[in-house]
Amino acid sequence: MSVNWVAAGVEIPADRSCTWVAFCGVSRLTHRVVAELQEPLAGTQVTAALVAMWQHAGLDWLALDPRSPSSTLIEPLQAESLPVKLADTIAVATAHGHFADLLHADRLRLRGHRALDEAMRAAEARRLAGAVAIDRYAQADMAPLMAAELAVWALGDPATADGAEPGAWVI
Repeated sequence: MSVNWVAAGVEIPADRSCTWVAFCGVSRLTHRVVAELQEPLAGTQVTAALVAMWQHAGLDWLALDPRSPSSTLIEPLQAESLPVKLADTIAVATAHGHFADLLHADRLRLRGHRALDEAMRAAEARRLAGAVAIDRYAQADMAPLMAAELAVWALGDPATADGAEPGAWVI
């Protein structure tokens, strides 16, 4: 399936053992949103690897939550002039809502590393900013799911994302 990758979500788990990256884009064939969890990057000193991923995939955004273990990546990524999109509390709740809405509407395809499936099975919700979000400190590692949700959030409106077809034409 050919996908125009637009954004990546980045999340470091609480134990700081690795860094998870999920790409998000729109399928050229089905026009569905695709989130693909990459193999985990070893450790947390991953700026060079993220720069390489950004360049190789032609990404518009790297999204992360500055109130998470991933906050240590912000300064090094900005020093490399990468387009970092920071999710505030409301954006984290919005990311979860968009992810769930696309999934329930059968407009989201998930693929890649099996840790995303494991995180989705073990996910627990928590109240956040008047909505709900994933409890990143649940018993299982939620970083793969958080990375995927942030990637979907950074994609923005799938109808106008690269690779999507317009729903109406104005002449």
